[in-house]
Amino acid sequence: MPTAGHVVVCGVDHLGVRTVDELQMRGETVVVIAPSAERAADMGVHDAPVVAGDHRLPRVLTEAGVASASAIVLTDDNDLGNLTTALAAQELNSAIRIVIRIFDAELGTHLQELLPTAVALSSSAVAAPGVVTAAIDGETGDPGLERILRLASFGRIGDKFGRIGELLGPRRH
Repeated sequence: MPTAGHVVVCGVDHLGVRTVDELQMRGETVVVIAPSAERAADMGVHDAPVVAGDHRLPRVLTEAGVASASAIVLTDDNDLGNLTTALAAQELNSAIRIVIRIFDAELGTHLQELLPTAVALSSSAVAAPGVVTAAIDGETGDPGLERILRLASFGRIGDKFGRIGELLGPRRH
């Protein structure tokens, strides 16, 4: 298990697995919290330590090293569960960067008041610029995290989620 500076990813749905892959391509050390190691492996997580358990529980967050992690990414499709985990993570590490997948737009707009180091992202809002680009320009394929972040930095999405790059931190080589 890493001792410090790692990114904890909670959730092994499609978004969670893609997030792990993208972070590893950036050279980040990742710890995954999943219901079980078998579920993580079944979903394609193979090169990251897995802590089995419910990410809402402080003991599971502690086992994943949240107290010394640089960031936590919450990808589950449960807003309340993600919020509960974000609050617990902030309790363990007041400096942790929190990236939270959220479906309730109203809740997302008030998240900064509750969690100052957090940014709320809607999967559909982040994907929308890529969908529009494909529709208008005919571009296809997997745009990858860097392209999505560049696209998300413009317009309404950039206004709401402009701190994406800041939350991910400097790129490691």
